[in-house]
Amino acid sequence: MDRKNKTEQELATIAQPVAPAVPLTEKKTVKSGITAAITELQAVDGEATGIGEIAGPALRFKVTVTNGTAAALKLGTSLVTVTYGKDNAPASSLSGPGATEFPLTVAARASASSTVVFGVPKDQRADVRIYFSLDALTPIAVFEGQAPQ
Repeated sequence: MDRKNKTEQELATIAQPVAPAVPLTEKKTVKSGITAAITELQAVDGEATGIGEIAGPALRFKVTVTNGTAAALKLGTSLVTVTYGKDNAPASSLSGPGATEFPLTVAARASASSTVVFGVPKDQRADVRIYFSLDALTPIAVFEGQAPQ
């Protein structure tokens, strides 16, 4: 389905395509000239300071977006989500420790990172999927594999 020239409301009704998954340790081309990578993946004790958050066993990792194009890239609508286990249970995002936001833009031929924390039970880490959505027009990049205990 054509996604160009659609309003945000129209885009919300169209399922966003999902790219084939790559291992957690690989770099993924998000779209021409733009890649994403997951680094510094580690087990932590998640901190809950936001409304509805529950502290507990968690994973913290860095998502780095590299803009190899000649124009600045907007990251303001990018989104990171995580699922785990054979049933793809959704992981809850946590405030910390050490979580950071993406900047709103990344300059041409530069990189930008965000450190995120998601609650994932220790006994469900054999099968973790990290999803990176750049924007509503770009297929979602998926990284999967075993996460640290």
